[in-house]
Amino acid sequence: TSEPLTPADAALFEALRIYRLERAREEGVPPYVVASDRTLRAIVELRPTDLDELTLAHGIGSSKARKYGPGLLAVVAANAK
Repeated sequence: TSEPLTPADAALFEALRIYRLERAREEGVPPYVVASDRTLRAIVELRPTDLDELTLAHGIGSSKARKYGPGLLAVVAANAK
């Protein structure tokens, strides 16, 4: 089981979920196609600052990094601790 999230981590996770939902609606796909909860939790743990770091997150390959990376990184930056 995963560790409980700190308030700062929970806020980032929620912000990432909102981004994921917006992108999914724009593209007409289910949210998990953009990123799974496991992927979002990995991003919260990693707090990547560039695309290379983002690809270390579970479920983020080069194509997802190119497609969603800038937006995901912007959410992380906007929710920096």
